[in-house]
Amino acid sequence: MIEFPIFVFEGYSVDIFKTMLDFQNKIEPIDIQNNHFTIFDSKGNNLTFSVVTKKHLFCFFVETIVFHTSYPDYEHFFEQISMVYNETFNQSVSNMSMEEIQNELIKFYGFTH
Repeated sequence: MIEFPIFVFEGYSVDIFKTMLDFQNKIEPIDIQNNHFTIFDSKGNNLTFSVVTKKHLFCFFVETIVFHTSYPDYEHFFEQISMVYNETFNQSVSNMSMEEIQNELIKFYGFTH
């Protein structure tokens, strides 16, 4: 089960999604297929997704991103979110809880639509 929001990391940048629909509408299937991002939920579960291709009535194909698996990876999530926080605010996350870090990034970046 995914605990929203979803944090999508690409190097020092992050996109934060409040809903699965927002995530599916913004992220390109090719980027999922190429493992372009590191994706976590708010509890530190590393999320993996797959792309499902469906043929529609008029002989065209639609690719949809679907949730595949998750596994706990709190340490990696903390590394990623701390790196982005440090880059964004030019300060350390020392003495901050994971929830505080998430809230500060959400305040700064907002949710991606």
